[in-house]
Amino acid sequence: MSVEAWTTIFVIISFILYLYIGWRSRVKDSKGFFVADQGVPAIANGAATAADWMSAASFISMAGLISDSLHNKTVAEIQELDWATKWENTGLLAFEDKNNNGRIELTTDQDSSEITIDRDIIVLSTPEVANLAP
Repeated sequence: MSVEAWTTIFVIISFILYLYIGWRSRVKDSKGFFVADQGVPAIANGAATAADWMSAASFISMAGLISDSLHNKTVAEIQELDWATKWENTGLLAFEDKNNNGRIELTTDQDSSEITIDRDIIVLSTPEVANLAP
């Protein structure tokens, strides 16, 4: 089976599992939404939940943004992307046309991949922290 087929199967199974867990652990009344025996105010409880989801969304979207908007683009196209240039200036993201075909290719092999992503970029997955917001 192809990688795409396995990926599709994995995503579908994960989604079904997520739905099942949500259904099994559903809250029957509003008391279930509060922590610490309702000792935490509703606004703080909601803000903590929102921050948790936004952090995960920022991290996941960063990986998607990098792979989708950079893969198989020409060097000139990447240099026109303001955010990519800013991240490259930090040293956490680097582009090198290793095979001299004029296109930047992201591969799983670190030796042939033309996009280098430093592990510390995870710390800055929310661009506002480094004043890198578009």
